[in-house]
Amino acid sequence: MTPRWVVYDEPGGGGGGPWEPSQLAALSGWWDASDSSTLFDATSGGSTPPPSGDVLRIEDRSGNGFDLTQATAANAPYYETNYQNGLSVLRFDIRGQNLRRSTVPICKAVDGFSCFAVVKGGQFFSTAGYVFNVGTGVSDATRAHLYLFGLDEIGHGGRRLDADSFAQKQTPTSNFVNSFVIAASEYDYSAAESNACLDGVQYTPVSFQSSGQTSATDSFRVSIGANLVDAANFGFDGRIGEVIAVDAKLSQADREKVEGYLAHKWGLAGNLPVSHPYKNAAP
Repeated sequence: MTPRWVVYDEPGGGGGGPWEPSQLAALSGWWDASDSSTLFDATSGGSTPPPSGDVLRIEDRSGNGFDLTQATAANAPYYETNYQNGLSVLRFDIRGQNLRRSTVPICKAVDGFSCFAVVKGGQFFSTAGYVFNVGTGVSDATRAHLYLFGLDEIGHGGRRLDADSFAQKQTPTSNFVNSFVIAASEYDYSAAESNACLDGVQYTPVSFQSSGQTSATDSFRVSIGANLVDAANFGFDGRIGEVIAVDAKLSQADREKVEGYLAHKWGLAGNLPVSHPYKNAAP
């Protein structure tokens, strides 16, 4: 008897097509410079910026509506098309350029937080260049951040850290200036630990101070491209392709899916270690 239908799986997609961050249950924010439909030349909307045009708004692909803006054109990154693996990126080349939003309930889970970014540094950093920052209040009581420093340090931190307790120096396969990398930081609130991940390699966690616990009603300020309080001195010089924020400490399986997705999308699969489950194929 001839069957009436056939069910089959798409390669790598578990039957539903290629894996994307939208499949993460705790996805909080997703800002993707390669998606021109999310980039605008005005804070309230407008048009897609032309090549080298100012980006004053990037919309959130997570579905949570956490769009980021910059009201001052001089402080906005600009749009570089067809830059990495045929995809467009945001260029930050002046200290203080950033896209941000206030009172965002982006970091309210009790178990942890994770952020990932496809980044390339522009020069040797004499001070930390913040790729992603989440904090509260004018004093910027830090809840989560990811920064690059020099050519061989990826920084990360948890809630209300002192200045020396959250930096880890790691040596990437290629330095941040010469090539794109997949940089990430993860936070385990119950264990009061944070750790860095670089190109699919997870480093040893370090302890942080656990004061100032996050609650479900807290709101935060979010910034891409600079520290929230001192953007002029702690801005990022380089290029950012994509940033993914998750309101949870991911399982290893989900973290590897994010890394695999970013690696194959941005042409960075060669950066992943041989043992990575998505070294040769996207999730």
